[in-house]
This record gives sequence, C-alpha cells and structure tokens, in this order.
Amino acid sequence: DSSHPNPANYYNGSVAILVEKSAGQILSEELSNLNVTRANLSMDKISQYEKLQKRYQALSAAEKNKVAADSLKRLNSAKAAISKNKLCNNIYYRYSSNTLTVFGKGKMNDLFKTFVLKKKEKQVSKRKFQKEYGKKIKKVVIEKGISYVGKGYFAYLPKLESVKITGAAALGQSAFFSCPVLKKVELIGVSRIGHASFGKCKKLKTLKVEGGLKYLEKAAFSECGSLTSIQLPSTVSIGYGCFNQCVKLKKITFGSSKVTCGKYAFYKAGSKVSKKKRVICYKNKKLLKNSKKMVKMAKSSGYKFVYKK
Repeated sequence: DSSHPNPANYYNGSVAILVEKSAGQILSEELSNLNVTRANLSMDKISQYEKLQKRYQALSAAEKNKVAADSLKRLNSAKAAISKNKLCNNIYYRYSSNTLTVFGKGKMNDLFKTFVLKKKEKQVSKRKFQKEYGKKIKKVVIEKGISYVGKGYFAYLPKLESVKITGAAALGQSAFFSCPVLKKVELIGVSRIGHASFGKCKKLKTLKVEGGLKYLEKAAFSECGSLTSIQLPSTVSIGYGCFNQCVKLKKITFGSSKVTCGKYAFYKAGSKVSKKKRVICYKNKKLLKNSKKMVKMAKSSGYKFVYKK
C-alpha cells in the first residue's frame, strides 16, 4: 500500500513485506542525527533539541523503550551541554578556538550590584565560564539579540585581545574593565557605553563604531593609554572623566550637532601627543555653538577644532 504512512521494506525470500515503523523508532532515527555540543551550541541547535525532547516526552512508556540507547544518549548529552552553557534566562555561550560567543535574546544579568576592586577575584569567579575558560579567552563576540551586557561580565580577562558586539543596546558598568591586552573593539548598533566599561584597558588602540552610539558614561574610556583616535558619529553626551588620561588620543570625530560634556572629560587626554596633532573634527557646523562647555574643555586640553564634511 503506497499510501501507508511509514512503510519500510524488507525481503523474506522473494516476497517484499511492508512494516510500519513505530513513533519510538522514527524518533530514534531522527535523534541519531542530533549533534549538540558545548562548542557548537547555537539557538538553532537548542531549538532542534527542544522539539525532539518534547516529542520524546510525549511518547508512551512502551514507545520510549523503542528509542535506541545511543539516540537517547545524544538527547541527554544535548541537554547537559545546553544546561552547562546557559548564562541566564534565554542567553547562552559557546567556546571554541579561544573565542567566547554569547547569543540568545534579552538582557544579561549583572555580575555584581556594586563593583569593589578589593573583591574582584570573588566577583569574577561567579562567571559561569570563568573556571574553564577565563584565562584562555582571546576574543569575545556578542551576537545580535543581546540587549544589555551585564556589569563587570567580561572584566579582568587576562588574554582578551578583541571584542565584537552587534546590537546590544547598552554596556553595563565595567563590562570590560581592566582587560590588560585588549587591543581592538568593534561596536555595531550599541547606543550606550556604561561607567568605566572599557576603563583601564591600557592596550586598547582601535575602536570601530557603527550605528547610533549616543551616550558615553562616566570614565567610559578612562586610562586607555594606547587609544589614538575615535569616531563618534551620533554621540550626544560624554560623561565625567570619559577620556581621562587617554594620553595618546590625538583625534576625535563628532557627527552630531550638540555634545554635552561632564567635568574632566578630557583630563590629560592627548598629553603625550604634540599639541599640533591634537584635533577634534566635527561634521555638523552647529556643534561649536551648541556645545560650548565641551569645546571649552577640549581646548583647555590642547585640542583644536577642524570642520570636515
């Protein structure tokens, strides 16, 4: 019968016999293709697991007994991988080739409520990935879907060299604080950098910004002594001590018509660069008129303003 739902052929001498596969046998075959590990974890993999797990739970006891042991092992292995790599709520990570990738949807939890330097070891030990990977991570990638990076979540990573964030609306306080060898940061769609998010990242040299980065909070880049230039096409506010002691910062580019400025925003900024080379480029002619406090503070630190379309 060609209309039979799940026929399987086998031969008894010269006679072909049609055998219907049970729900347990069908699921067992599908589970044999399930390959979810901590290193390859993704939302697609998690969704695949959840659908298969739901079907397994719906089976009768008799049908569950028909699921091959190896297939059931794959299901349980996937469950363990997902559980181990869950950071919070609907947010997960995977680690491979020295790269930690965070993915999912929603806000990350804060690592702490109040940041205390003397308790940093205890605070960072709370990170789920810290014991296994904390001293190995060289790159952090935060995928689209994460709306907030928690306070201190990636602070003090000793080997972190680069960061790429796509779509997170905000970075919490000290999110990447004092990562000693961090050199490159790429921000796509980030609107707010929190208090000291990249503070004391002394090797940070390259910062690429795409999208509407509007708010730089207090000390956002304080003591980033290797930062040489930064483009801020949409920024409207820079906080207290934002570029404090960015001693090699020779060029800042603003694209907005008005920028508010906190006290000491440019304290010792560019101090190791010749005054002839310290420059703030602006692309909107209204900036100087609308941002008198910022202009005054920048000029007091030796920056000259140059209009560029």
